[in-house]
Amino acid sequence: MDKEKFIEKTPYLYHLTDRRNLESIYQHKKILSTTELVSLANIENAENFLRQRRPLHTNIKANGYDVFIRDQRPLNRALNNCLTDNWTPEDYIYHLNRRVFMWPTLKRLWIHYGRYESENPIILRFSAKEILELNNHAEITNINSGATRPSGALGGKAAARGKDTFKKFEVFDLTVSKVAEVTFPEFCLLPNNYQKANNPDGPWQNGSF
Repeated sequence: MDKEKFIEKTPYLYHLTDRRNLESIYQHKKILSTTELVSLANIENAENFLRQRRPLHTNIKANGYDVFIRDQRPLNRALNNCLTDNWTPEDYIYHLNRRVFMWPTLKRLWIHYGRYESENPIILRFSAKEILELNNHAEITNINSGATRPSGALGGKAAARGKDTFKKFEVFDLTVSKVAEVTFPEFCLLPNNYQKANNPDGPWQNGSF
């Protein structure tokens, strides 16, 4: 896929997070993956934590900041039957924990927001052009990688997933409309300017780092 074409059709990328994470994000001007946060937290049994599905939200202290890590409840038992490349569920969960996630459309954002609306999250909106210029390691996927809901189009099975779930733009061979998530291995550097809102409809408030 041509990255410029993606930017033309997708002017914004959206990140939903707990309000308690804003202090760390503002201070470092970047969003860290769960693996990076756990590394900074020096928690016991870190490898096991990163390879096991989180049934509940988790609070940790990373580099002096309280950080809130979301649950992984949408990964259900179907994960056992949709993995490729001889991966185990633990392999895939670790693969997810290595990433920062952003949504490319309001439709996708609304689906994700609906799950956490009662928790009063905050939404950060960034220029897709600026984010992708700062992060040439971005990778995209055509599935909701963190959920294994059955699909009628797949005969009631969850979408297959494994080492090729996330791809660089230049090897992603589907259309822009098929991009479900934009992800960033380990970290996502942030531009100087952003907007924030309490829900996908706004209103959007301008901010800068």
